[in-house]
Formats: sequence, structure tokens, C-alpha cells
Amino acid sequence: MFFYDIICFINIIITMTNRCLAAIDIGSQTIRLLVAQIKENGCLIPLYRDRAIVRLGEGMHVCAMLQPRAIDRAVACIEDFVNKARARQAVHIFSVCTACVRMACNAHEFLERVHKATKIMPRVVSGDEEARLSLRGVLSVLERSITHVQPLLVIDIGGGSTECAYVINGKLHTAISLPIGVITLTDKHIAHDPPTLDELRALEHDIETQLGNIGLLEQACQAHCILAGTAGTATTLAAMDLQMSIYDPERINGYRLSLQAVESLWALLTTLPRARRIHLQGLEPGRETVIISGTALVRAFMRSTDTSEMIISDAGLLEGILLDYALPQT
Repeated sequence: MFFYDIICFINIIITMTNRCLAAIDIGSQTIRLLVAQIKENGCLIPLYRDRAIVRLGEGMHVCAMLQPRAIDRAVACIEDFVNKARARQAVHIFSVCTACVRMACNAHEFLERVHKATKIMPRVVSGDEEARLSLRGVLSVLERSITHVQPLLVIDIGGGSTECAYVINGKLHTAISLPIGVITLTDKHIAHDPPTLDELRALEHDIETQLGNIGLLEQACQAHCILAGTAGTATTLAAMDLQMSIYDPERINGYRLSLQAVESLWALLTTLPRARRIHLQGLEPGRETVIISGTALVRAFMRSTDTSEMIISDAGLLEGILLDYALPQT
């Protein structure tokens, strides 16, 4: 009888961890959906992905308030993603809001709109929590030789903020959130198409000034850390370097993006008008406006840490949200 009880318990655990789950990342630039199963061995099996560039954080550099049209776009997108997740039999749907919502003075209005449309109340995570969850997703796909041999700095460049997670021996040591992102930098500095030399200088100076005050970057540089990047800017630059006509997450995970490649992309992107940038292979439609600011951030992080390459991870916050629920760490 005892043996039978053990078998039943194991079957219950397997059933729980094999069930279909969904995560929605409500970012300042992009809203993303992942429907997946978590196997009993901790392996995440993606079943369906979707994403839309919504620019929820548009205009927030002027006043810390979500704009009505941006809210409308985001609520419509989230409702669509929730319906898609439910149609795929997701038993739990977890939605997480990041920088622009946690900084907005009218965040409550947005959250109530989402709840009314979907019956789901998104969770607003802190910058440190966002960094931790993103890191968990990154560590799930990178090889142990990358994550455990020497210190690792994981950069998650978003629309309204950038999260940094410093890892030693595969364990999170320090996590910080910086109030700089591709939307805020673009809205603040770039008005012309293509940007003027003065605008590019102001953009770079702003980034260098803010990163220059971060002791964690100096620590990472002195430790000769490995640099890894996740989220849209990093994966887009990798896709562009690979000249992908169809985006393939498997080719992105573990890809080594060189500083030389980033410099070449910077030289190209800053001289082309938006109408020509949009046709570059690997550049996701809708990202042509903010990719210059994103590239400037990647260059600055690589220079600040004195690294010649960035290891790219397609996995990040979405995967971390699901893993954190299904397989909580103690």
C-alpha cells in the first residue's frame, strides 16, 4: 500500500509540472506571450509564442503617466494574448508589468482596465525582482561552462529600464535596475531621421554618465566577467548579425555577438533613415525607431566591462516567470 501511495504521489507531481502554463510580459516597448509546459526534470517546453511592439511607455519621459492611446493599444494586445493562452488550454496565466507601469502615476487605472478586459490582474514587479526572474530564464538555456566558470553579468535592456544581474558560481550575487531604456533614451535624444551627430553624442554622453556611476560594472570589469544579454535589443542585434530572414530562438541562444559586429551595426544604423532601416534583415518591424538607442546601450556595456563579446539568450523574463511558479527555488 505504501508503494502504491508513492507512485500516486509521483504521478500527481508529474501531472502538475507537465500542465500548460502561460506568461505575459507587459514591457515598456514590447508585450510578449509564452505558453509552455514545465517537465518534472525542470525542462521548459515552449508550445506557443507571440509578441507585439506596443510602446506602452511612449511619452513617459515628459511626465510619469501612461498615455491614453498607449493604454488602449496595450489592453487590446493583452486581451488578445489572454484569449490565445486560454484557447491553448493554459491552466494558469501569469502577467507581469515592468518599468513603465511601476513608474506610472496612473498605473492603477491601467491595471484595472486590464483586469476588466481579461479577469486577470497583472503583477507589478520591482526592478530587482525583474532582474532575478530574467536571470532564471537566461540560466535555463545557457551552458554550465558559461554560467559557472567565471563571474557572469546578465544585461536585460528594456524600454523603460535596464536590469543587471551579477552571478558568481551560478548563483545570483547582486541585482540592480537602472532607469534607462530604449524608449526613454530615444524620446529624450533622437528627433531627426536619421539622427544628427549632436543627437548621437548627447545619447552616448547620457548613457556613459549613468553607467559611470554604477559600481557593479567596475566590479564586473575587474573580475573579467562574461557578459550576457537578453530581451529585444540583444536578440535583435544577434539576428541582424546572423542576417536572419526568419527569427530562430535556437540559433540565438548562446550566440556570441562580438563588439566588432556591434560597432559595424552602429555605423550602419546611425546613417540610415527609418524607412531604410526597417528593411534590414533581422530587424523586427516596429523596433527600427529604438534600435539605435539599444545599440548604444550594448556598446556602452561592452566597453564598461571591457568585454569583446556578449553571449545572447532568447530566454529571459517569460521563462523565468513560469519556472519560478512551477519550480520555486528555496
